Amino acid sequence: MVGYKDRQLGCQDVLTGQVHFKDAALAISKGDSSFLNYTEPRDYNHAKSYPDWEAWKAATQAELDSIIAKEVMLPVDEKDIPAGKSVVGSRIVYKLKLDKNGLIDKYKARLVARGFTQIPGEDFDETYSPVSQLVTIRILLTLAIIFSLTVHHADVGTAFLNSKLKEKIYLKLPNGISIAGKQFVLLLKSLYGLKQASRDWYLLQELFILSFDKRFVKSSVDPCLYVIVDKTLIVLVSTHVDDYLIATNCELWYKAFMKAFGTRFEVKDLGIVSHILQMSVTWASNFKSLSISQAVAIRALAEKHGLIDCKTIQTPMEKGLQLEPSKVCDASLPFRSLIGALLWIARCTRPDIMYCVIYLSRFSASYNHTHFVAAKRVLRYLVCTIDKALVFAPQGLATSPTPSTPVKIVLYSDSDWASDVNDRKSFTGCVVFVNNCAVSWTSRKQVTVALSSVEAEYMALSDSTRECLYVHHLIDQFFKVKTPVPLLIDNKGAGYIAENEINNK
Repeated sequence: MVGYKDRQLGCQDVLTGQVHFKDAALAISKGDSSFLNYTEPRDYNHAKSYPDWEAWKAATQAELDSIIAKEVMLPVDEKDIPAGKSVVGSRIVYKLKLDKNGLIDKYKARLVARGFTQIPGEDFDETYSPVSQLVTIRILLTLAIIFSLTVHHADVGTAFLNSKLKEKIYLKLPNGISIAGKQFVLLLKSLYGLKQASRDWYLLQELFILSFDKRFVKSSVDPCLYVIVDKTLIVLVSTHVDDYLIATNCELWYKAFMKAFGTRFEVKDLGIVSHILQMSVTWASNFKSLSISQAVAIRALAEKHGLIDCKTIQTPMEKGLQLEPSKVCDASLPFRSLIGALLWIARCTRPDIMYCVIYLSRFSASYNHTHFVAAKRVLRYLVCTIDKALVFAPQGLATSPTPSTPVKIVLYSDSDWASDVNDRKSFTGCVVFVNNCAVSWTSRKQVTVALSSVEAEYMALSDSTRECLYVHHLIDQFFKVKTPVPLLIDNKGAGYIAENEINNK
């Protein structure tokens, strides 16, 4: 992690392996934009001390220009603010955006409201807004291969600045920033950081999507998925805040949609999806298969913890590992941040480390050096298998697929029995496949103590079936699912209980 406070050191921290600011400054001066761990400026004045200040300055000006162009705020004098009216603070947030190769894509600045100073009932009311599930994104990619759809990626610039604000909110601009020579403004539209900003944008973009084509149907399972399944037209639109995956079999429809979208908002067409939510998407030349991976995220995490050239290891966890909660939590170790980063990688593209990360996350409030070493072993395993990717190659592809072409779903469910020596609870694991593509997986500790392996497997089957039902209902609303859906387990006793009308505890 590059930090300004360490810029005079120019060395590597022995404990954490963090790279200091001097290395990044040297890289910038040489025009090298390939460094992954870089601490962005804390605020406007802090950014002035950076060697790449001109880039941050340009990003700040671009943000202010967007705000002025979109008429987001009205400058006012402090004396014009009603007596007793709360004033929300603000700051400039800086973010270095990287591309799929870990190179600098752009310097990004955001004027952000300090939403934590807003008063409930006065400055905001409803705040919830959904985002697309990772499972939905993987299902969309799988369905795109099955039905020969082209998956486009689009991004809306300054998305939150498009929504009109219902509440009357006054804002104080950050030190060093003024608009029309004034330090205070009245917000006319939503601003990043406001409690309701995300919800306002979600409702606005949904209104546009549903009104553009009346054939759009919103998924009853994932509220961020919008689908058209007509006689010849198939369209799947998945939204994740301001990121859009648009899969369709009709390029003319897509061009018309993007033209209308671009007229209404500031939209950037990123072409065929190759990178989304830190996941790199690589398509086969015939578009009949794809692979997703997170090599950049793994490499960045390894550099942060000094494991980029670590010793080779073949398993993410020591066989038969049994850890106990530490009586004294060592908060000086970055255990929680490491587990959080590993969990994101496990959820996105690496089901092979899911159990390990879930197991270690149990100690997030009671960890010590032993737990941290176990977590770093998982990262070492990722570094040694960084070239591995999750491949989606659906089986039984139809030559001329139609919406009536059946989609095959298969669930694999398994459980250990009383593996945790601390409370003797079992773990559930499952994977859901769509046409032989792993779209959903989970590992979780069971809430009840199982008295036999049959009970443990039966409870695992119950949990796994719920995971499978999400996938089934999401697809079945718009496409034909081949039934019955196989639920595969490796315990005959649990199978007998599930298949027969048996009365027992």
